[in-house]
Amino acid sequence: MLISKAAYARRHNFTPAYVSKLIKQKRILVKDGKVDAEISDRMLGKAQAQTEAAAHAAADPNTPAIEANIDFNEARARLTDNKAKLTALQLEKESGKTIDAIEVEASAFTVARITRDAILAIPDRISAQLAAEDDINKIREMLLAELREALEELSTQIKG
Repeated sequence: MLISKAAYARRHNFTPAYVSKLIKQKRILVKDGKVDAEISDRMLGKAQAQTEAAAHAAADPNTPAIEANIDFNEARARLTDNKAKLTALQLEKESGKTIDAIEVEASAFTVARITRDAILAIPDRISAQLAAEDDINKIREMLLAELREALEELSTQIKG
């Protein structure tokens, strides 16, 4: 519906100067010198919602930034969905299906450190035996036996 700038100003209790300012800011749509009231009202409504959300976020810095143009029902649906996801995660954690990433990282670090130490200890244990050996197949068998023993020991440590 196309109406004059003055009629649009009266409709919203704006001054004509304020309507002109909104037109310059492209917050009101003008066609053939008339204001398209329906589209302009929607544009102003979205702009108002964004302004209110920005003001609320500025007043409370702990408030997460959200889209300002969602309606109440959509926001409630998102909240319900997020609560359901959080509840599912808590249930999985309590049932033992999931664990904290920090615990996994610490455990992986410990296992890697133990593995490294066990493998690096092999030369100290068998270097004298290897130096005394002439047969390459015997050296290979000794190395494989030591590596296998170290890895099996690690396997039992990790399981237990």
